[in-house]
Amino acid sequence: MILFFYVTVSRIKLSIALNRFGEVKLKPNLMDYYRLNLNRQSNGDHEVHEQGCTYYPTQNYDSLGSHDSCKSAVDKAKKDYPDKRINGCYYCSRSCHTS
Repeated sequence: MILFFYVTVSRIKLSIALNRFGEVKLKPNLMDYYRLNLNRQSNGDHEVHEQGCTYYPTQNYDSLGSHDSCKSAVDKAKKDYPDKRINGCYYCSRSCHTS
């Protein structure tokens, strides 16, 4: 059995794998995982959230996958949902938050 863990220490993400021989492998995980909340906010926006965010959606969402920045996650959401108003979360994707 192989176990995987992801930890964040001072914004540095590490993948920790424990293989069947009990060996631990560490490697940096430089990309964050993002989701689009399909529930519209009161202002009409659909927000993109980074994994670990307090507002990270657990239901009614679309997985956007791993991205090196919120910008590429927001761009993918806008491409996938051209009819929706997409915005980054104020708390976890502030550099992509526009309204």
